Amino acid sequence: MRDTALANLRREEERLGALRRTYDQKAADFQLLAQRRVVAPLAEEVVATEDRSTQLAVAIETVRIREKEALDAFEKVKLEIETERQRRRYGIEDSRRSLRVLRAGLREHPAGGS
Repeated sequence: MRDTALANLRREEERLGALRRTYDQKAADFQLLAQRRVVAPLAEEVVATEDRSTQLAVAIETVRIREKEALDAFEKVKLEIETERQRRRYGIEDSRRSLRVLRAGLREHPAGGS
């Protein structure tokens, strides 16, 4: 699950990076056109690009939130595994202690002895 989520996250980051580069190039082109006073016919595209920029910003934040959720889920699973490992280790050590006590008791009071 974690690997799939992280792979999806990486793909989304690459896609958003490509979209951001496209947006930056368009913004640079519009700046150049603005200097040449050619922007008026492109006003609709400028507004659409700004809207898309806002959408991209929201998408980037959504990806960041998903990344944090994926990392939180990974940390939770990791903690659960560590807790179970410690629980099992304690059980093994407790069984060993009980066995040592039992063996010591048998040495002190052997069966069929005096």
